[in-house]
Amino acid sequence: MRPTRRALAGILAGCLAVLPLSACSSGGGEQDGGGPLTVWFPGNEDTEIKLVKETLVPAFEKATGTKVEVTYVDWPDMSPKLNAAFAAGTAPDVIGHGVA
Repeated sequence: MRPTRRALAGILAGCLAVLPLSACSSGGGEQDGGGPLTVWFPGNEDTEIKLVKETLVPAFEKATGTKVEVTYVDWPDMSPKLNAAFAAGTAPDVIGHGVA
């Protein structure tokens, strides 16, 4: 018996819902001796960079005890850099999607 499109959509939605949670719990963080949490943000907007560096990262580091390394990637370079990083097994732990 073939599953219906509705059933397949439900399975896919469930997998997508669990994916972010599995990435968060996969280890590799500083607590496990795996180094800092790596984050890539798109763009180079000064106000966003200031907010991240001066407010968000310090608050997160204080609350979790995990060091965060943020890299800003210009929009046109984001997709090629992500593709290369995933292929090489060096992708960041977190990817900022921006306002899009």
